[in-house]
Amino acid sequence: PRHTRTRGAVGPKKAARGCLGTRERSRGRLCAHGESGKRAMAQPGGDNVEAPAAAAAPDIPTFPQLTFDQAKQALNEAVERFRVPENTARMQAAINSAGDDPAARMVAVLPVVQEIQGEVMERYGFQGPGAVMAAVMQINMHAMADSSGDMQQLVQLLMSHMNGSGSA
Repeated sequence: PRHTRTRGAVGPKKAARGCLGTRERSRGRLCAHGESGKRAMAQPGGDNVEAPAAAAAPDIPTFPQLTFDQAKQALNEAVERFRVPENTARMQAAINSAGDDPAARMVAVLPVVQEIQGEVMERYGFQGPGAVMAAVMQINMHAMADSSGDMQQLVQLLMSHMNGSGSA
């Protein structure tokens, strides 16, 4: 075959990878006919073409890292937001609209929770899709490190509100 590696036999799957395997490419070795570093794809008729560039990765939101004190403060503010009468009424309306189905309750309650908590979490730099959940995950991680256990109790309360089973 036209494209062979400098060591070992080349099977059909190896030929599709191109002239150089990962190991040989990282060592700068050449294929038998002198090409180096090109990743090629086998084409019908024996001609190889350069592989297309990888598709661009979708934008993945990045969020800030909370300090322990920020997490504690954000948690206290989040719990207080659920104690506001208007928010309590909104949560209860969402719970009532879902009936007894726990999955429907989550679907109904989560957008309300995100609206209620979005303002709090924005103050700590959490904005956009998934921001509230990302902040809550970080708060939960800090709560697990809290030796007093106070944060863990508040996280449990926050989580119960988020799944629609909490009471204000």
